[in-house]
Amino acid sequence: MKKFKPPIRVIEEIKLRRPYLLAAGPGTGNSGLLAVDYIRRSLQARPLAEIEMDHFYTAPFVVKVEDGLLKLDEMPWEGEKPENKFYYWKSGGTSDWVFFTSTAQPVPGKISELAARVTDVAKAFRVRRLYIAGAFATDIHHRAEPEVMGLASNQKLLEELKARGIPLVPPLNITFNLNVFLAGMALQRGIEVMGLASEVPFYVMEQANLKASRTLVQQFCQLMGIEDKVDVAELQRLAAVQEQKIDA
Repeated sequence: MKKFKPPIRVIEEIKLRRPYLLAAGPGTGNSGLLAVDYIRRSLQARPLAEIEMDHFYTAPFVVKVEDGLLKLDEMPWEGEKPENKFYYWKSGGTSDWVFFTSTAQPVPGKISELAARVTDVAKAFRVRRLYIAGAFATDIHHRAEPEVMGLASNQKLLEELKARGIPLVPPLNITFNLNVFLAGMALQRGIEVMGLASEVPFYVMEQANLKASRTLVQQFCQLMGIEDKVDVAELQRLAAVQEQKIDA
């Protein structure tokens, strides 16, 4: 494995066997991000590397004018600072898994660079395929079971989706967020891509959608062959509580 330069920082030196990468950044309902995080926590995946935040995020600030002079006062971060982290899980089978989660969109102009750094790590570990978890808004009711749809970078992967009974995503105007740039950068660098996206009700698309996340977890676990290792009971319970709140 090659040595990385800042802003990439390796946490643990490890050799991985023919790994896949499952990734998600913030997006519609943060459904994909929550799903990937739930899977990696359930598998007790270990920290592998991180992309340091200072290069991609600007601390909040306030501009003041005192006696005609402009002054810039930085504000403290509220809550947790943005993180871009990789984790790994040794499956014991033919392929290991790497997980990547990004908790906030970078500043304008930095999204493509962050996506490039993610693919730097993927290429260094010889990742065979990038899986992306996401969601999109539809007119589905919040009590309905969301459908998960798929997309892929080649016909062979599309046929795999069809064989699993996963419908293909309809034509979309895709927002240029981190997930999109990850897919584009992977394609540019010769890594095949498969994505799963869950429906989210358009009228609650700004809040975390746990039902969509639970559906994504179930579908990805089937793809990964780890249904017996990830219990979705807790996520299902939280989704039911959220559903009642939306009812109210």
